[in-house]
Amino acid sequence: MSQKRFETRIPVSQQQLYDYHASGGAFERLIPPWDQIQIQQWKGGDATKMLAATEQFGDISMGTEVHLKVGPSPFAVNLVAKHTDHSNPSGFVDEQIRGPFARWRHQHRFVSNGDGESVLIDELDFQAPLFGLFDWLVTPKIENTFQLRHQRTLMDLTRFEQYAHHGAKKIAISGSSGLIGRNLSAFLRAGGHQVFHLVRRFPEKGNEIQWDVENQTIDTKALEGMDAVIHLAGESIDSRWTKNKKKRIYDSRVNGTTLLSDALASLTNPPEVFISASAVGYYGNHATNVATEESSSSFEFLPKVCMAWEAAADSARDAGIRVVHPRMGVVLSGQGGALKKMLPAFQSCVGGRLGTGKQWMPWVALEDVLGIMLPLLFDERITGPVNVVSSKPVRNEEFTKVLGKVLRRPTVIPVPAFAIKTLFGEMGQTLLLEGRNVKPGVALSINYPYMFADLEDALRFELGCKISTIEDIQ
Repeated sequence: MSQKRFETRIPVSQQQLYDYHASGGAFERLIPPWDQIQIQQWKGGDATKMLAATEQFGDISMGTEVHLKVGPSPFAVNLVAKHTDHSNPSGFVDEQIRGPFARWRHQHRFVSNGDGESVLIDELDFQAPLFGLFDWLVTPKIENTFQLRHQRTLMDLTRFEQYAHHGAKKIAISGSSGLIGRNLSAFLRAGGHQVFHLVRRFPEKGNEIQWDVENQTIDTKALEGMDAVIHLAGESIDSRWTKNKKKRIYDSRVNGTTLLSDALASLTNPPEVFISASAVGYYGNHATNVATEESSSSFEFLPKVCMAWEAAADSARDAGIRVVHPRMGVVLSGQGGALKKMLPAFQSCVGGRLGTGKQWMPWVALEDVLGIMLPLLFDERITGPVNVVSSKPVRNEEFTKVLGKVLRRPTVIPVPAFAIKTLFGEMGQTLLLEGRNVKPGVALSINYPYMFADLEDALRFELGCKISTIEDIQ
């Protein structure tokens, strides 16, 4: 039998710490990005029906069951945990009633520390399969997981506290099934906000709003009274750009934004802010000079898309709604996106620089994409384009070396430019071989506190490779 204890001081009250865990978003926030865990069902302690995983769950009362699928398919195993004790605001206990562990008991303790502070304590009593034979393999993973959980709890609650005086908001999100959207939904719900999802199918839950970009229809009535709308939906750009693919990329962004913008402009009670995503592709190939929010665009395909994408929000702007365009860089996450696609090659020791490796990579940690959404939502001074990138951009060759260092793999096999152009055509040239040295001017001007300005720290956090200690961010 093994026992572990993790403890972190949190600069919010005991009740706020409890409320975070009961929010419905914290459960998803506290799943490590490198773990393949799917929430299958949630059975409330005082409910009779099983709720689908997409429901806004948060019941941590005694008797609640959480049904998970853990691990990659087809080798995933089922795990069912039950809350066997509960006290508001002191904490709760969950125990495995079915799953891979021989024993698992997890005591969540929230202790008041006076002066509006609290202490988060996790106490584990567990035994790996086969009478603990694999405890030596399981224990390091548990330590890394709970280090991340405590770090994320501290980051979230510190950020939420800064904007707590604005109160809880009603926020609608398009693209909520994508990498950024689903994480942003969980993040905002963990902060106490009510989140609604725009969906193309018929709504099945009370927090869903139907829209159809192709037929230009949207449930305008359901948007009445929203405090904010965040628009993230759009066709993926990371495959070969055929003529039809380009049309889908352009139409999904421009037509979707036009539909939403016109709908918001027509409302009796419009939102305070419309955050409509864009991308650093707006700047084209900035190989040497630095691109800021004031920099001009160019005339290639991607810059033209970004210009039209942002202009499609003009009707909302003209109606007096504050419109913000977060121009996203390369978002780093262990859950998906560019980083996850790179991993197989690097883990197999065949990763290397792309082309010359001199092209700039305007990267940003997923945690900072979420974090900067708070000032975009609440700071009335912010309008127009905002570069969502790290304050420390790197060239591809440096990114390659750092990723290899984090994974402890060699990075000596470069991918020649001609191979990338042959395989991916214009998309490969634009996204992989051309560079953009992008400066986050707005973020720096408001002193946005980056969670991960350093590339190595960001990669270690997302990949679970000996992540930074809690003391580093306290």
